[in-house]
Amino acid sequence: MKIMIVTQDETGYLPTAIDYLIRRIPEDVFLIGAIVLKPSPLGAKYNIFTKAFIAFRTFGASFVVKYATQLIISFFKRKSVISTFRSWDVPLIKLPGSINSQASLDLISHYDPDLIISIAANQIFKSSLINLPKKGIINLHTSLLPLYRGLLPSFWVIKNKEFETGVSVFWVDEGIDSGQIIVQEKLRILGCSQSELIRYTKILGMEAIVSAVSKIMSGDNSTIANDDSKATYYSFPTRKDVKEFLRQGSKF
Repeated sequence: MKIMIVTQDETGYLPTAIDYLIRRIPEDVFLIGAIVLKPSPLGAKYNIFTKAFIAFRTFGASFVVKYATQLIISFFKRKSVISTFRSWDVPLIKLPGSINSQASLDLISHYDPDLIISIAANQIFKSSLINLPKKGIINLHTSLLPLYRGLLPSFWVIKNKEFETGVSVFWVDEGIDSGQIIVQEKLRILGCSQSELIRYTKILGMEAIVSAVSKIMSGDNSTIANDDSKATYYSFPTRKDVKEFLRQGSKF
């Protein structure tokens, strides 16, 4: 089976996670290419200085310093998603526009993928893209869907003092984290910092992707319901949310 990965060039957690995934992909799966989108945690409409100001205003100085330090270390270590794919000789596919543009669709179609795997991709996929691969598109979300759809589930589950969280690999549709679930794995939180929880769920998520790919290859079409009536949805936290997060003793 020919697969293509769509992700973003995040330097903190994804390089290690994607390296982990590539090492565990079944031997009869061919990774034909990777699309690496520009990182955009606060939206493409903001430049880097505006994003830094929003992060400072929302999360505080210590968070921004920690994140900036992580970026600097990653830069000098040459640790990135792009460098990870290059180390495995995975072809990097540069899109001529947004992922949903006709020019991009034509380019992706040229590679003829059977399956696309979305990992922290930061563009909404429209129907023309969703229907392009023979078997569809699967996505990793680091929560136990239908709970904690949306942004930063690692922050919200800790803030809400959940006992457990997990990961879900699901079929992408035109909704937000709303497709039917292929594989779901649980994880106890046990006083984790947000950083620790992100690291744990990223690796658990890679294991879930491998399980999902193996399941699809075997012809197993069974799914777990992603029930809209039970869904909860979270957006980007406010400064008030962050203060409550810190006040209860939680850590980034």
